Amino acid sequence: MDGLGEIGLLAYEMAGLGYADDDNASEILGKLTRMLQKNPAQGRIAIKKAGQITAQAAGGAQTPREEALTRIAQLPKGIRAALANQTVQLVDKVFFSARPLAAGTSADLIQAADTINLDPTKGYISNLNGGKMPKDAYAFIYGIRVRTGVNATLDATDFGVLAANISNGTSQLTLDKSPLMGTDGALAAFDTTGQDVPDGFIRLYNPKWVDTDKKLEFLPKWGSAAAANTNMRIDIYAVIVEKK
Repeated sequence: MDGLGEIGLLAYEMAGLGYADDDNASEILGKLTRMLQKNPAQGRIAIKKAGQITAQAAGGAQTPREEALTRIAQLPKGIRAALANQTVQLVDKVFFSARPLAAGTSADLIQAADTINLDPTKGYISNLNGGKMPKDAYAFIYGIRVRTGVNATLDATDFGVLAANISNGTSQLTLDKSPLMGTDGALAAFDTTGQDVPDGFIRLYNPKWVDTDKKLEFLPKWGSAAAANTNMRIDIYAVIVEKK
């Protein structure tokens, strides 16, 4: 890695010190010490850039990738080393699953029996295999989008904000049974009417890096039956680490 790349990665690591455990924090500060000894000018640049990143975070101006990098200390040492050596890269991904609601009052939107499928005649469409993201990777899940739409054909559905009776329900996106959403589980969080965001999108308040080889679940429930031909779709926005 060239000098500028090393400075940038170290700056993001330092900006994420608040999310590091003791061992990772010691490693990051050790890197800074070595850089200051080897090239004081570069060390000072890294410190200044870390301050700029932290200031951006406080102002809410970070992109998802920038936010992911500020929390790079959460990744295993081997993954961080691979990022520094540029043998892996950060890639933006959107994982999705959509199904008919069959006039019901609940849904199992991400199922273990699912395979990657774009054929709506199978009763669902999804780019998740077995309800999981790609194996042997790490993902920074930063946003969730949940919408409904009415159409007898799943892949022709014009999805928009949740139907009113459904938005009164509850749910929680979980990974290996651990909640990912920083809300109380109210589907009303996805009713973005009048907000300057894409329909049904929420940005997670305190996202973390997670192991992708774990089962995702989204099990919404609501009080009154969904209208005929109502379909629901969830999109999961993430930055993932993958090999080049």
